[in-house]
Parts: sequence; structure tokens; C-alpha cells
Amino acid sequence: IPDELRAHPSALRLTFCGLDTVAQVWLNGVELGKTDNMFRTYSLPIGQLVREGEQDLVIEFSSALKIAQSRLGKYGPRAVWNGDPSRVYLRKAQYHFGWDFGPPLLSAGPWRDVLLDGRPARFASLRCPFVVSDDLQTATLLLHPQVVGELTDRDLLDVTMKFIAPDGEVLLSDADTLPGDGGQLWRELTVRNPKLWWPHGHGEQPLYRLELQLSYQGQPLSERVLRLGARHLRLEQNYAQHTDGESFYFVINGRPIFCGGANWIPPELSLPRITRSQVGKLIDEATQANMCMLRVWGGGIYESDDFYDLCDEKGVLVFQDFGFACGLYPGHNWFAQNVAEEAREAVERLRHHPSLVLWAGNNEDYAIAQSHKLYEGPQSDIPSPPLADESIRFDGRILYEETLRDVVATASPEIPYWPGSPYGRQSADPNDRRDGDCHIWDVWHGALRDYQDYGELCGRFVSEFGMQAVPSLSTVERGLGFVPDGPSVLAGLNKGTDGPERIGLYLDRNFPKTTDLASYQYATQLLQAEALSHGMAGFRRRFGTGEARGCGGALVWQLDDCWPGVSWSILDHYPAADADAGRPVRRKASYYAIRRALSSHVIGMSWTLEGRFAIWAS
Repeated sequence: IPDELRAHPSALRLTFCGLDTVAQVWLNGVELGKTDNMFRTYSLPIGQLVREGEQDLVIEFSSALKIAQSRLGKYGPRAVWNGDPSRVYLRKAQYHFGWDFGPPLLSAGPWRDVLLDGRPARFASLRCPFVVSDDLQTATLLLHPQVVGELTDRDLLDVTMKFIAPDGEVLLSDADTLPGDGGQLWRELTVRNPKLWWPHGHGEQPLYRLELQLSYQGQPLSERVLRLGARHLRLEQNYAQHTDGESFYFVINGRPIFCGGANWIPPELSLPRITRSQVGKLIDEATQANMCMLRVWGGGIYESDDFYDLCDEKGVLVFQDFGFACGLYPGHNWFAQNVAEEAREAVERLRHHPSLVLWAGNNEDYAIAQSHKLYEGPQSDIPSPPLADESIRFDGRILYEETLRDVVATASPEIPYWPGSPYGRQSADPNDRRDGDCHIWDVWHGALRDYQDYGELCGRFVSEFGMQAVPSLSTVERGLGFVPDGPSVLAGLNKGTDGPERIGLYLDRNFPKTTDLASYQYATQLLQAEALSHGMAGFRRRFGTGEARGCGGALVWQLDDCWPGVSWSILDHYPAADADAGRPVRRKASYYAIRRALSSHVIGMSWTLEGRFAIWAS
């Protein structure tokens, strides 16, 4: 440990930016602490434990599955779709337990940086909402840095603040002091005629630059550099536009935006393998397909800073789930407190991004509760947690309707919060097409409806819909480890319930019989392309005009894959090694169908019940 870090022993600490997941940490034979959430940062003081010479750091990880199952035994059973039922008791990426798009991989270890820090003062948080007026003529920066320090209140810390326009003009250059034991500052700056940030396809993405530096006796201690976008955001939920429910669409800078896009899952099973170049090329694929929104799905992770920075640069709106998916999570106080800290850290890290337009409490937790007849609608009471020998309840509602809601309201009130996806503010059916957002799985799952029915199934905002397809044969070979000799071998790459059988059913309904692998692979990609084209065109047609916005957006399930399997993705698995080597992303045929359906101008034709057809344009 360098001498300069020993100058203030009380400030010396180890910061673990991500430990996956249940761990005990020792330094020089003394226990520092325990961790129980892979999404949280743990900063542990070590000043009294440092010795001369080498230090002995030990991190012991427990089995995620064994810990989760022990909690299941203690607190009682829980219902889930996908993965082991015990997963809901552990704050770990839920897809690691296995999902219908990929195999289980219960990883363990440090998955983000471990930092040695001896600074006697640092920025603890930074609030900097950049609020655009309703008439778009001004934007107000509300700057609120908070500093924590280990020095005395007689010491002085120097703080410099600078705000720079996209063209390089310095709009704010200021300096102030704080006592050595910490404090906070406030500044307010009004920018006239701001350069507006627009979603992809609607305008440019100019970014302002905020620079803060904290120093002590001329030595820099802490720095924060953020890029901000001036954009006016509104989630329009209006009963006046519909006689049977309310609207759900985004208005950016006064313009209603049809949010055509896709769902995003982590691009690898092993998270530390993900690289910025890999993420960047996948986001490029989205924008080249004319998409303007990605939904960060709740069964994965809160993505890296790289992901959100690139979405800011490229104009991709982010519909952000909190880290819950397809399960009845516990509502116990110990669990909710852990979740609150996780959520606070995520919101404080991400709230400044202009791309972020929605926080959603979970993925399909209301839907699984409704399927078990445990949810009677948003006006019903939230049940208390059951005892271990009592029947399951939807007590996890307290997370979405209180814990997460309150974190967003306190830390980032400028960004709308939505309790779940899907969810509606009126109906006991979270997939009610007249209210909120919906996931359309009557095609593929459920009733196995024809994909030609997508338009009829349209809701106010379609946040999931999809159809499986086999990836390219080279991707198949990489996934299997050998060259397959027929379609039947592909079953090992398909983790969806009855996946091969459902593909077969839709092929039989729509295409001639195929027997050889190449024809089968081609037919599945054509099937997916036709299905998603029907869906996206039908949903976009219902965007409507003026005061009759019928469908605010549609997000394909899913953009990318985490392994070389058979899934709903429109892009093959794109490993980091391919990205770093400059190899292109392999696109399924459906990618091109989506790109056409989201072109800036579209003309479509649709059959009517009378045997006639209607022509429409968007």
C-alpha cells in the first residue's frame, strides 16, 4: 500500500463494486464484512488492519443455489416462471438460474472492480437534473454535489464546477470550499435556447458536459464528469383520448414518439466477458434497424456505464426494469431493505442519462401473480408475508408499490416510475390491452394464436412480443461444438418450453414441410421475419394521430442472445471476441423485416373482415 494512501488511516478502505453474490471478506485474518447482493457496492474500512509489507485479502463465496434454497426452506415456497424457485430470495442476476433463452450458469466471484482507496474526501453523490421548460425555450441545471470527508471541519476542501455546451462554450465556471469533514453545495443555471436532445430518427443528440473536481491543498482527490442532454420528457396517460381506458406513450420535446425497438438481455452468460465494443456494436445494430428504444429486461442486470453512455450518444431511449422477473418475490423487511439500497445506488448512478425515460418495477411479476389468482387489481390491499407453512401470496407488491416507488420519487422524480411490465392502473389483468403496457404472448405461448392476429391483440404499449428462429448454421455449430446432421439435434440449443414443437406448429400452419437442416433453418427465420413484420406493422399502424394515440410503441423480444442458442433474438449471439476482432454481427432475416417496418415512412396493407383491404401510411 503506497505511503500516500496511509496519510489518513481512517479513510483507507476497500471498495467492492460487484461481488457475485454471497461472500465473506477478510483482511489479514480479520473479517471485514459480508455481502449479499451482486448489484450493490460495498465499501469497507481497513485503516486499522493494514500492516507493513504484503496484505492478505481473502474473499470466500458461498454457493448461490444452496443459500437461496436454504432461505426457501426457512421462509416458504414461491412461484416462478423459469429457473429454480429459490432464486427470488437472492439478489443475483435471475437469468443465471436458467431461462427459456439460455442455460443456467451460477457464477461466483468479483464481477466488477475492487478498488483500494485512501482519499480523505470524495464526492458521495451528485444530483444534476437538467430540466427543460414546457415551451422548450430554457433548460435549468440544478446542481447538488455532496462530499464526505475524514478531515477536520477546520480543513478546507476546494470544489470547482464547470458546465460546457455541446459547441464548447463554457456556461458555468465556479469554485467554492467545503469543510474537511464534508458538506454539500447547490447551484442553479438557466440555459436559454438549449440544444435539444432527440431520440434516434427524430433529430440530433447534442450533449452538455459537467465537470466537478474536489481538491485538498492543491492535490486532486475526486472528480466527476457527466454528459447531460436537454430533453423534455412526458409519459402521456390520458383518459380523454380513449373511451375504454387510458393512453400510454412517450412525448419527447413536445413530439409524440412511436417507440419501436427491442428488449435487451446481457450479451453473455459470464458477465465479466462483456466489452464496450461488443455493447456498442449491438446498439449500432439497433439504430441501423431504425429502433429508438431498448428495454433493459429485469431478469438481467443494471447495465454498465458504457451501455447508457452509448445510448445517450446514439439516441436510444431506455425503458429500465429493476432487477426482478417472473416470480413472487418476498416482501419481508430484511429483503425490502436490501432492495432499497440496491435501487438507490442504481438510480443515483443512472438518473442523469437523457436516454433513460422509464423505471419499471419488474418483469411479469404481476402477471405470474394473476395467473395464480393472487392479484385482484391495483386497488386491492398488499398482503403481509406468509409464514413458512402458509400458502404463497403476492406480498412482493410492497417492493414495487412502495420501496422502489419511493426511491425513484426521492432520488429521480424527473423520470416516470411504473410498478411493473406489464402493468395497468385499473385492471386486475396486467395485460389488459386498454391500460398501461402489455406483453403479447398469446402468439407462441398461451393460446398459440396465429401471428396474423397481432394487430387484433395490440395494446396501448407492447413491451414484449416475439417468435423463435434458428440462428445461422455457423452459430449453431459453435453452440453445439460439432456439425449437426439434422433439425432434431437443435433441441439441445432450445431452452424454451416445448420450443421445437411450437416452431413446428407455426411452420406447419404457414410453410411447406422441410426435412433437411438448411431448409429448416431458413424456414424458421422466414417464419420469424413474417411474424414480427406483421406485429410491428400492426402496432405501428395503431399509433394513430392527434388525440387518438392507440399504441405508443412496440418492443421485440429480443434483440440479442447471451449464448449461441435457438431463441427469440433477431441477432445471433455476438461474443466479445468477435466484437474485438472487428467481425460483423450475424443478423437473422427478422432483423431486416423489423428495419423495414420501422422505416421513417411506411405504407402498409391490411385485410378487413369483409374480404377487402385497407391501405395505411405512417
